[in-house]
Amino acid sequence: MARLIEETAVEGCLAWGAWSGMEIFDQGDLLWTMTAVPFPLFNSVLFSRLGPGVVEGRVRDLQSLARGRGVPLAWFTTPLSRPEDLGERLQSMGFFLGGVTAGMAMDLSLLRQPLPPPPGLVVEEVGDARAFREWSMVMLPVFQFPDYAFDPWVDMHAALGFGPERPWRHYLLRLQGRPVATSSLFLGSRACMVASVAVLPEHRRQGIGSAAVLAPLLEARRLGKRLGTLCSSDMGQGIYRRLGFQEHCRMNLYLWMND
Repeated sequence: MARLIEETAVEGCLAWGAWSGMEIFDQGDLLWTMTAVPFPLFNSVLFSRLGPGVVEGRVRDLQSLARGRGVPLAWFTTPLSRPEDLGERLQSMGFFLGGVTAGMAMDLSLLRQPLPPPPGLVVEEVGDARAFREWSMVMLPVFQFPDYAFDPWVDMHAALGFGPERPWRHYLLRLQGRPVATSSLFLGSRACMVASVAVLPEHRRQGIGSAAVLAPLLEARRLGKRLGTLCSSDMGQGIYRRLGFQEHCRMNLYLWMND
């Protein structure tokens, strides 16, 4: 299951290659994206299967490339990443551990219904770039994106397009008409993935987060997807477990800030 979680996450990120501002580099044993945006998540190593003897050289080459473009790097590792001590090696070369998430999955036929959401909560699917900008005004601050990443983030998703025929779909939740939460659904080749689940701090612990996750999962199930995946912080795991998700692996994020 860890392989499916990794595969779906990588597939979702590669879809962003539709944006002209992103380059994808695939060397077989190393796969990464790179842009001109000086925020780590726009310049990410997504897949690593390196031989022990080549790690230092490959990491130095990538750092040199990023240094030339003036951007930092994010490097994601999973239990399948190689070599097994890759995280330690990255830390010895200037990276630091920026976060740990749980790779979770579930059979969508076993999806549990959460408690009813608060009255007046409405889920809307984003249908155009204007609506996605409103969506981003909720999601990006919760995930601590800097202001300069706002326009590139919107442009990247606008290049993919919006609506039912697209691989990425986005949901905005309103409470009494006001935007309070977001979520996204990626429809991968073997599973779906829920991402960008964000609830404004003043509206948490009201069932809104569960509703934000449930909406894309129900749509994925309606479309015939059998398995759902996601990556969760420790804070968010309670919501996902109540819906039926189980943890299958840990995924580490290492950052190199190019300073």
